[in-house]
Amino acid sequence: MSVPVRRGRRFSVSRRIGKLLELARALPIALLRQVVPMRGADMCGWRLVSGSVLLLATVVSVPGCGDSVTPAPVPVAVNGSGPEPGPPPVVDEPGPPPVVENPSRPGKVSKPVRQPPPGKSFEIVTRQDRRWAIVAAGVVLDKRLISGLADAGGLSGIDVSATDASVLKVVPVIRRFSLLTVDFAAGRWTPRQVILNERATAADLRAMASMREVRRLDLSACRVGDSELAELDKMVGLESLGLPPTTSDGIGPTLVRLRSLRNLSLEATRVTAATIAVLPRGLESLNLSGTSIDDAAVEHLRRLPGLKQLWLDETSVGDKSLAVVSTRTTIEALGLTGTAVSSGGIKQLVGLANLASLHLAETSIDDEALGVLVSMKQLKFLDVTETGLSVDARQTLVESLRPSDVRVDLDALVQALDETNGRMELALARIARVTRNSDGQVVALNILDSKFSDIGMGMLRQFTSLKRLSVEGTAVTDAGLPQLAAMTQLEELWLGNTSIGDPGLEVIRSLRGLRQLHLRGTRATVSGVLSLWPALARVSMSFPGGQLGPGRLALDRKAGPLELLPLDGLRGLKHLHLSGARPGDAGLEYIASLVELETLRLPRAGIHGPGLVHLHNMGGLQVLDLTGNPLDDLSTDLIAAWVELRELVLDHSNVSSLAPFATAGRTALKRLSLAGTPIDDKQLALLPTLSNLELVDLTGCLVTDAGLAASVTRLPNLQALALSGTGISDAGVVKLAECSSLRVLRLSDTAVTSTGLSPLARLPQLVRLDLSGCNVDDAALQAIGRFERLTRLDLRRTTLLPMDVAKWRASHAECEVVYAVDPLLEALAVGTKKNRSRWTRRCGRWLRSRS
Repeated sequence: MSVPVRRGRRFSVSRRIGKLLELARALPIALLRQVVPMRGADMCGWRLVSGSVLLLATVVSVPGCGDSVTPAPVPVAVNGSGPEPGPPPVVDEPGPPPVVENPSRPGKVSKPVRQPPPGKSFEIVTRQDRRWAIVAAGVVLDKRLISGLADAGGLSGIDVSATDASVLKVVPVIRRFSLLTVDFAAGRWTPRQVILNERATAADLRAMASMREVRRLDLSACRVGDSELAELDKMVGLESLGLPPTTSDGIGPTLVRLRSLRNLSLEATRVTAATIAVLPRGLESLNLSGTSIDDAAVEHLRRLPGLKQLWLDETSVGDKSLAVVSTRTTIEALGLTGTAVSSGGIKQLVGLANLASLHLAETSIDDEALGVLVSMKQLKFLDVTETGLSVDARQTLVESLRPSDVRVDLDALVQALDETNGRMELALARIARVTRNSDGQVVALNILDSKFSDIGMGMLRQFTSLKRLSVEGTAVTDAGLPQLAAMTQLEELWLGNTSIGDPGLEVIRSLRGLRQLHLRGTRATVSGVLSLWPALARVSMSFPGGQLGPGRLALDRKAGPLELLPLDGLRGLKHLHLSGARPGDAGLEYIASLVELETLRLPRAGIHGPGLVHLHNMGGLQVLDLTGNPLDDLSTDLIAAWVELRELVLDHSNVSSLAPFATAGRTALKRLSLAGTPIDDKQLALLPTLSNLELVDLTGCLVTDAGLAASVTRLPNLQALALSGTGISDAGVVKLAECSSLRVLRLSDTAVTSTGLSPLARLPQLVRLDLSGCNVDDAALQAIGRFERLTRLDLRRTTLLPMDVAKWRASHAECEVVYAVDPLLEALAVGTKKNRSRWTRRCGRWLRSRS
């Protein structure tokens, strides 16, 4: 029995190109040019092998694996000057792989056909030790030519492609020389078999249908539809048929009449379950790869009692379809590449005693399927590349099914060593970015090949001088991490986007020199990472659900409910940030044990206030951020209990009273942010009691000129003030000149003009000023020009012209100007100075109306 090998065609374009690119880099050219039968010996047509996966081999020893290997002349960094390992860089794809001509499926002639000498209608040439007759362009395919070809004798093939003759004209030549190969413009004839290419027309198909001697017909490259395919009704003796991608359910009635059909390829066609339901019952080989069929359509395969080969690659079928397939006990070859089958579904195939070829590449099967696959001793070919099988499971399959052809993923480093005759320094350069120190020792490795696996990790254990290692995006699993134990000098470890989980973290616990650990995109849980805290308290970690560093923990919504996390054991934690997590008042109970906290940030955590009582045992709390929580005035009494707070952020809450914590004894508070709250002038009058305030943010508050003058100006230590989006005007801004310590001032989206800005020149410490969205004109720029220590000025969304800003910037080079031109406003600024003044006035009125 001929066992079909893995088919080459794929239907996901991006995935197909990626695979070919990998193969083009990894495999010898001779191997890429290998061709094999498309679907067994009986099917028409040939296919290019898309992948040749070597058998997995256990590497016992490899020469040149030590640290002190003399560096070869490869592009690696020296003295640690190369790029740090870490997430592999994005490498621009070099484009689609080169097109390799399939010699057995002729298309358009890429090279001019060698013309015979003048006066001759054809010339005899040798192709691969066989005699061929090449008919010249313009020659008529008549009886005289046929007679001449017959007289030539000893021919293996005739090529009439140069004549561009239609199939109708070629038919007499085929019938006269039916035992030879005949190449013509629209395809090729071999004994009893025809392959038509994209040049074939409806008339060509009609002419070919008249040839009752044709038994195998391949139309997969044609561009004809169901109406033209109806001509196939006449080919009642057809045994093998490959249909083009344009085929749809309209082909059903034609297929019903082809009762002699044994092999049918509907690969990448548009057929649905309706066509599957009327297929000839005598079919032995059926290719449905790349179609839209699903589990429901596969039910119709119960009608095919003698089915031996079935290809369902790249379809949406799953485990339910395997229940149907298991009833077809005649199955010898089964293709399930890229389908939704799982380890559980594979168990249904155990009863297929005749199954010799099984294709499971790119499926989700894992080690759970190992027992079933090992028991299938009748298999001659098995493809499990790009699956979830572990390295151990792959080794077991290869050994258990020997001498069968078992195709598994080959480790990238093993393959590179094979290609470089075992020279480790050259092999590493192929799959990684390498950094060496002055002594030639490898100190940093960034593995870039996704096929690097646990086997490769075993080879790296000899690089004991490694300080930085990245295996992100590779096939490394928990089983490969014990090799890290030998790398005692490791400081940075990047494991993101691998299948590593909590079991592998136990090995990392012993790496006492580690300073960075990156686990984004792994199966590691928050609980598993937090369990490392006692042993690796000085390590900065990123993981699914947050970040952990020396004394710091940040959790996002992926971390899950707080009650499920082992927060009690985090002794020494000083800073906690819950971003995206919504514990609510009740959930605060689960962080109450973190009594050493100094910073607690709970933005948008669904806290109304009563739950804050759980946190009162945090006596050393210095920073509290409750941004975006629906707090009320009753909550301020609970907040006031933290008398040692240095920073309090209540942005966008419902707090409208400052009385509970605006007391004379609260000397520690340095920063107070009330942006977006309903605080008004009456509450603002309490601010002077907090005499040590250095930063106040009143963005969007109900503040007026009068309230500003009575409060903020009486804060002697004020260094930063935000009044963006408030109702203040020049009258209030003028008063700010009394704040002699002011260094940062935000006045964006207010009504301030040059009149209010001029007095601010007396502020000796002012270095940053935000006037974005204000009505700034030439006079305002002149006033700002007198601010001697200004280092940053924000003029976005103002009505200033680019030429005015450029001129001011040129004369104040020491100041960074943030400015972006509004394309619409710039388009209005045309013509003369008169037009510019008119445009400026209009824009100014528009901005004032908005504020």
